[in-house]
Amino acid sequence: MAYKKHPRHTTNVQLSKDTTADGSRIDDGLDEMVDHFNRIPVGDIKTRYTPSTFVMGWSPQDPGVADTYPITFPWMRAINDPSDKASNSQGDPEINNRQRLKGYDVPGIFSDRPAATDSNGVQYIWTTSLFFKNSVTIDSIYLLMTEDGAGATLSPYDADWTWPGTLTPAQVPPGVTPGDSATDMSIALHVDHIYKAEERSLNAVDLQKRNFKITAQLIRNAAGAPSVDMSPDYPGGAIAGHYSKIKANTPIPERSRVRLSVCIPDYTLSRFGGSTDAPWKIRPWFRQCFHLAMVVLEEITD
Repeated sequence: MAYKKHPRHTTNVQLSKDTTADGSRIDDGLDEMVDHFNRIPVGDIKTRYTPSTFVMGWSPQDPGVADTYPITFPWMRAINDPSDKASNSQGDPEINNRQRLKGYDVPGIFSDRPAATDSNGVQYIWTTSLFFKNSVTIDSIYLLMTEDGAGATLSPYDADWTWPGTLTPAQVPPGVTPGDSATDMSIALHVDHIYKAEERSLNAVDLQKRNFKITAQLIRNAAGAPSVDMSPDYPGGAIAGHYSKIKANTPIPERSRVRLSVCIPDYTLSRFGGSTDAPWKIRPWFRQCFHLAMVVLEEITD
C-alpha cells in the first residue's frame, strides 16, 4: 500500500468514535485545515521546475586592428604570476590563489613555470560566476566556437584545432601524432567553498570535460557561405565551428556561487606547434567566437 501522510498532518483534531463532536472542535479542525492549505508546505506538492538559460559569449576584435596584448580580458592566465601585476602596484603583491582552476592540465604545457622565455606554453581561462540563493539543478551546458573557414582571408577567425600533418614528432606534445585533432581545451564547473569562497584550492569540481577531440564535434553550414547583404561585405569562407554539449543534471546547494570556465592553450612560448603555433595559432583567444549557455532548473515555490 502506498504511503499516505497521517491525518494529523493537516489538523490535530480527530473526530472518531467515543469522542465529542461539538461545534468548537469542528471549528478548530477546519481552522487548522484552512491554515494548512493557505500555506501548503513544499513537501506536500509535486516538485515543479522552470528552466532558466544563462547565455554568455565573447566576440574578439581583429587583432590586426586592435591587438591589446598583453591585456587579454576576459581571458586570464591560468597562473597568477607576480609578473602580471599592474605597473603602478607598490611592493611585492601577495598571491592568494596561484591556480585559478582545477583539472586543466594538458600534455606539453607547464603553466606553473614563471612567465619567462623558458616557459613551455601557457593557458588562458575565461570564467563567469553565478550566485544561486536557492538550490537549483544544472541541467546542461553548451559551448559553441565559430570560425570562418579557410576561405575567409580577411577574417581573424581562422582556427582549425588540428595539429598540422607537416609537423615532426618533436614538434607535437607527448601522445600526439601530427594530423591529430587538438584535445587541449577543457570546460569546468566549480562550486566555491561555502565558508571560504575566495579560496580556489577549496573549490568543488562538479563538472569537467577534457581530453576530447575538438574536430570530432564540428558544425558547418550546408549551403555555403552566407549571402552578402550587409556592409561591410562578409569576408568569405564557410561558417563552421565546434559544438559541445554536457548533459549535467547536477544539483547545486542553496547559497552557492558557481564558476563556469573555459580553458584554452597558447603554444606561442612552447617548443611545440611549429612556426604557426598550431593548433590554436598566435593569440588563440582571437581565433574564434565563443558562445556559452547553461540551462538551470529552478524550483517553483510560490
